[in-house]
Amino acid sequence: MLIRLLTYIVVCFFWQFSVSGQTTLIKNLTPGYAQDSSFYDVAKINDNEYWIGGEFGILYKTDTLGNLNSILKDKIDASILKIQHANNYVFIATDKSQIVKYDLQNHEYVIKSFPQLENKCIYDLIVCKDGTLMICGGKTDISKSKLRVPRGFIATLDTSLTNFEFSWTCYRKFVWSLIQLDNGDILASCFDGLTSSILVSDTPKAWKRKDRVFGLVHEFYKVDNEVWYSGTQTFNVSKNGIYGKVFDNKGPLHTFKEGSVWALTIINGTLIGVTQTGEIFEVDTQTGLARLKSFKSEESIYDCIQVGKNKMIIVGHGKSAYIVKTHDIQEI
Repeated sequence: MLIRLLTYIVVCFFWQFSVSGQTTLIKNLTPGYAQDSSFYDVAKINDNEYWIGGEFGILYKTDTLGNLNSILKDKIDASILKIQHANNYVFIATDKSQIVKYDLQNHEYVIKSFPQLENKCIYDLIVCKDGTLMICGGKTDISKSKLRVPRGFIATLDTSLTNFEFSWTCYRKFVWSLIQLDNGDILASCFDGLTSSILVSDTPKAWKRKDRVFGLVHEFYKVDNEVWYSGTQTFNVSKNGIYGKVFDNKGPLHTFKEGSVWALTIINGTLIGVTQTGEIFEVDTQTGLARLKSFKSEESIYDCIQVGKNKMIIVGHGKSAYIVKTHDIQEI
């Protein structure tokens, strides 16, 4: 009897530090199933409007209460990989080398294809401080987990979707993510199948490698004055996630056995990550240690975004989308 009691106490002790029971489901936005299209990206349009896009051109908008409506239905004949809002426009990048430009005022849209990017996908898109667009990606098949020569690229163009110009290209590396720093420099993550090179540019064509990470850096995220990354260490995406700080030479590469870490967000000052296996976790930004949250999606989670002081939308495989609440982060 004593042994059973001691065992119970030890289990409860370690459970307290490995799982936090403070994340709960508020609303299931879609009754997604494994055979449904997947959501790949969620973006803020205004304080009460968020767009969710994904496979085969599915595109929805929702408010912070979870009222979901389909938009541009059957208009986009490609998978949506990135949504970016700037001024009165929304720019949407696809896996068929297209950018969709949507005017929020007159509700008109144009779809621009780029012959320079034949058989390539635009995996990330940012709006730079000077108002220009920067895009990156590589061979379309890479984004669908197929083994191909990457043929990666970075390119610039203006918001009228003209004046296209390559900024950087590489036959052996796919470019997954871009982010602009407060000083105007831009970071790019380029993966060669084993390691990710972190490139830095202070002008569109002056790229230099400044860091290297063992694994695929899938996304960058700014936290105060630092840049964090998330991704996967190997092609076993159900087990080998990674996250950490860029240019943190003294810090460790944090691995996450619960699955690849596809995205990060900030909820009221706390860094949150989401994974291939449907887990949500928070990161202590001082130690880098992770703590699992109690809510778990039945499907892979590909993106997340804050929608309130202690609420977030998570989206992922099988058209899954949820609003969840993190109770241990106090609402202001």
